[in-house]
This record gives sequence, structure tokens and C-alpha cells, in this order.
Amino acid sequence: MVGYWEHSLKNLSSQQRTVFTVFAILVMVIAVFGNVVTIITNVRREQRHLFRVCLLSLAFSDIAFVTVTSIVYLSQFNTEFNSLWTLGEMMCTFSPFVQTVAVLVNSITLVAIALDRYMALLRLAKGSWEPSGWFCATCAVLIWGLGAGISSPMLTLYQVFDIIVLTADSSATAATQPNQPPISGYYLAEICATDKSKNSYYFAIVFAVIFVPLLCAFCWLNGVIAREFWKRRNPVAAAPKQRPKPTSTSGTERNTTVTTNTAVERRSPAVPKCTCPHHQAGAGPPERAGEHRNENTVNRRKRQLRMFKAIVALMLVFFVCRLPMWIFLLIKMMGDASSNAFWSLHYSFGLLAMLNGVLNPLMYTFLGETIRFTLFVKAYCVRVWMKPCRAGSGGTASPARRAAAKERDSNEGSGLPGDADGGIYMG
Repeated sequence: MVGYWEHSLKNLSSQQRTVFTVFAILVMVIAVFGNVVTIITNVRREQRHLFRVCLLSLAFSDIAFVTVTSIVYLSQFNTEFNSLWTLGEMMCTFSPFVQTVAVLVNSITLVAIALDRYMALLRLAKGSWEPSGWFCATCAVLIWGLGAGISSPMLTLYQVFDIIVLTADSSATAATQPNQPPISGYYLAEICATDKSKNSYYFAIVFAVIFVPLLCAFCWLNGVIAREFWKRRNPVAAAPKQRPKPTSTSGTERNTTVTTNTAVERRSPAVPKCTCPHHQAGAGPPERAGEHRNENTVNRRKRQLRMFKAIVALMLVFFVCRLPMWIFLLIKMMGDASSNAFWSLHYSFGLLAMLNGVLNPLMYTFLGETIRFTLFVKAYCVRVWMKPCRAGSGGTASPARRAAAKERDSNEGSGLPGDADGGIYMG
């Protein structure tokens, strides 16, 4: 057995362990609750089969990763020596396997969701994109089978090793001999470890062969969808400007064409306006219809911009939450894992990956509700913080501009209109 000094196994201070414990419990509770609600919602909601299966697979993988990771972290935060293993031999073998399976299934499922949306986008002009239930069930089995097959080496890489923990004397004699402190005692303990060379080869291959292609496919598919949203906003925004030009007519045509005479009379300023109620009621609807069409055009353009921003946010969340953990996983295989900075980064990136389990339900299942909430928060912040600052700086606005700004804030805070996907069915 190998002997370790007791002070070398204490890599986190008590304050750090308390902070990490609070964050781990908070993220675990929110992630598990959000994904359970996601499962219930997607079972009851009417939507395409493939999109439903992907969202259920995403929720189950998030629950598995967050649950196992939080159990491991809390067991390490609960002891003063976080390097020791207290969960037994079975958990030492089982937890890395489940974590790797969940991460791979999560990444593959996100690419499958992007592919499903991409196919729905292509089929808008050709027809509906609706795979059968058997095809969707087969895809789910293949995704989880592929994740389990790729992660199967993790069942043999990690093992429990018995070690001897040496305690040093903290008396004055130890202070005079820092290089060879006297041993005051020892006790037996366990650590969960692996051969660093084999583990580094495995994760390097998985990162290069699996994760990088998935990352490229995810970015490309969502980039095409985001570009389509961006392209569709311009023609819609320019549509009100393309009005038919009135045709000029001669005097003979004015005497013979009734529709032209009517148009000329409407444009002539010499014709007195009638103030009769029925005449005013007849003249009102065309103007209101034009305003209604213009308002619908503006709202549609805003929805498309919101969906464009949502797709960009999906890509950023994937980068921020997943990529640091994989990069750090490769870096730590080549360095020393005994400093306080290493363990702080290790737990920080792990909690960041757990945070992805909190954001996935908000970004995929409850995307409309998330956009409505962000618009409400934005309108509230503008009303509480921006307007007083503008008023205090001496800026003045006309009553018409103030009324328009108030109406715009109320529209943004009230939520999305019915066509929340901007013309592209998102599931």
C-alpha cells in the first residue's frame, strides 16, 4: 500500500467546501425538479414524436448526470479530506460510467434536436416532417446504446485502492525539520483512482472522434436555422414599403371608369369631408386594417429576431457549459492534481456542467415561457432603471413618443403573440 501525508489530502478550505456544498445542493434540486416537470410536460403535450423523444432523452440524461455528480461531490465536501473515497467500490466503478454515458447521450440528443429542427425547416415547402413512432423509439435506443457502448471502458478504468494516511507531528520538533517531519500516527483509507495514461488515451480519443464532430454538427445545424430566421426578417420588414403605385388616367378614362373616378375623388382635396357617423364608420376600417397589418408585420419581425437570439443562446450555453469540462479533463491528465487551484477548477467546471441540466428545460421545453419572462424582466428594468436615468439627465420626450414607448413596453412584457416561432415550427 502507498502512504500519503494527511495534509496532502486536504485540498479545500472549510469555506470553499461550504460554498461548493450550497451550490451543489441548489443546482441539484433545481435541475431534478425542472427535468421531472419537463418529462411530465412532454408526455402530455401535443408535438412531433421525434421532438418528444429527444426532449425525454435529454431530461433523463440530465437527471442521471446531475444526481450521480452531486452525490459524489457532496460526499467529498462532507469530509475534510476531499481526495478520499467514502462511497464504496461499486460507486467508484459505477459513477464514472454513468457520468460519461449521460454526457454523451446529452450531447448526441442536442444534435438530434438540431437535426430535427433542420429537417422541419427543409420540409416547410415540401411537406410536413413527421417520423413514425417506431422510428423515434429506435433512435432513442440507438442514442443510449451508443452512449453506453462508448462509455463501457469506464467500468474497468477506475478502481478502489487502499492507502495509508500518515499524520505528522505539529510540535516544535516538526517545525525545525520541515523536510522530514516525524510521524505521529497513521490510519487506513480508500481512494478511487485510475491509471492516468490509459485514462488520458481514452478521453483524448472520445474528445477527438465523438465530441468534436458532435460540436461541429450542433453548430452547423443551429447556424443554418439561425441564418434562416435572420433572412426571413428582412423581406417581412420591407413588405410594407412595396405598395402599388396609382396609375394616371386621362380625362376620357375618368368619365368612363368608375373605379378610377372613385380613386380620384378620394385623393382630391376639394371634395368636402362628410361628418356623418355612417360615413365615418365606412372610412375607418381601411385605415385600421392597414395599421393592423403594419402592427402584425412588426410583431412578426420581432418574433423572428427573438428566435434568432434564442438559437444563438442555445449555442452559447452548449459552449460555456460543456466545452470547459472536456478541455479541463484533458489538461488534468497531464498535470499534478494536488493543488487547491486544481480542485477549485475541477469542482467549478463540474458544477457548470450540472448547470446545463438546469438550463436545458428552459431552452428547449419551456422556450416560449423563457422568452416571455426575459421580455418581462427587460421591460421592468427599463421602466425602473432606464426611464428615471433619462428623466434625471434632462431628456424630454413628446407625449406621442411617451405613449408609444409605454405601449411598446406593455407589449413586450405581456408575452409572445400566437405565432411564437416566427414561422418555423420548433416542436
